[in-house]
Amino acid sequence: MVHSFTLAQEFVLLASDSETHKWRRPMRSYLRTYAAGAILIGLLSEEVIRVGDKGKLVVIENQYNGEAADLMMLQKLKQSSKTMKEWIQSIYMWGKDSTRLFQAVVNPLVLSGCLKEEQYRMMLLFKATRYVPSTVHKDRIIQRIRAELLENGPVTKQSALLTMMLEMSKLLKSYFSEYEQLELKKRVQRLHEEKGGEWKSIRLIRKTMEDMDIGL
Repeated sequence: MVHSFTLAQEFVLLASDSETHKWRRPMRSYLRTYAAGAILIGLLSEEVIRVGDKGKLVVIENQYNGEAADLMMLQKLKQSSKTMKEWIQSIYMWGKDSTRLFQAVVNPLVLSGCLKEEQYRMMLLFKATRYVPSTVHKDRIIQRIRAELLENGPVTKQSALLTMMLEMSKLLKSYFSEYEQLELKKRVQRLHEEKGGEWKSIRLIRKTMEDMDIGL
């Protein structure tokens, strides 16, 4: 069965891959923040929200019927006016709300068997949870990036955005050689230039990702 994942879900599937990343895997608090940032980026890409006056994020599609995590984020956006950078910094400090948002991202993955939830003890003392992605689904995402961006296939916005998120979070090197990483960056840059107005949101999102990385 072929599953359709959101940008946030694809990022979590790859970022939680401890077997591949080893010590480079993001800490849980960072993973939650990146996942929340991926939700915002996805909403920007789908033009459900936009960047308004003074860089504040504004909801423009009030009838949007997306994933539970998307709807939770939209409720937050309607309650306060912040820039992307301010949202990312506040999400990092959300505590229980951040946990609930992250669970809304991973629950469908766990229920479908794409992500396995394991209980263990940190330092043999503290109970903790880790996630193990399905090798099949993880590999399928990587092969899609390879086919679209390295083999000059038709490129979807989600593949381009996921590639940029993996680069930003320093996880790209876990899946691609140095040469491939360079080619991926060049391909994304060419897309910026070739797509023009059609991918205007991608250029905006690139700046958004740079804001995400500040202070994390």
